[in-house]
Amino acid sequence: MHTRGYTLLELLVVLTLLGLLLTLGLPDLRRWQREAQSEALLVELGRLLAEARGTAVTQGVPVTLCSSITPPLCDAAWQRQALLFTDHDGDRVFDRTDGDLMLRHWTPPEAQGRLLLSNFPARPSLQFLPTGFTSGESGNFTWCPPNAEPSAIRQLIFTRSGRTRMALDTNGDGIREGADGQPLSCP
Repeated sequence: MHTRGYTLLELLVVLTLLGLLLTLGLPDLRRWQREAQSEALLVELGRLLAEARGTAVTQGVPVTLCSSITPPLCDAAWQRQALLFTDHDGDRVFDRTDGDLMLRHWTPPEAQGRLLLSNFPARPSLQFLPTGFTSGESGNFTWCPPNAEPSAIRQLIFTRSGRTRMALDTNGDGIREGADGQPLSCP
């Protein structure tokens, strides 16, 4: 009776090759994971903007989205938390005595980097009117990874009409372009 199998040397060679392949592929896998996390964060933020717009239209009141570390105050740390609330007097300040109602206290998914709001006119918040339009703002949310590698930068663009879209790589160079057609960069 003759059995067929692998020798110890053959198994060691296969294991060495597998280890080498995993070592070479691991950095790409980590980069892909970071990029997927940043994409998920911006997609979720896009859903939050759509919720703000929809609520403003259906309830017939202004709805404000602002970053917040210490609710109900608004600040500029978008990657930590955000508040979404009805803003009956339109002052961009959450105040229950004005009839404001907290709709959501949003904590973004865990991702390493910075989330920046760039809007015109420059304000630390975004407000949707009962028409579904913003209160004159247009701009973007840009995700800057820790190493600011241009190919990993992501952006969610919003217009005054309240519509959003993700920045795309339209010229195929591996770097996405903003609404102005220029490659994305982080400050």
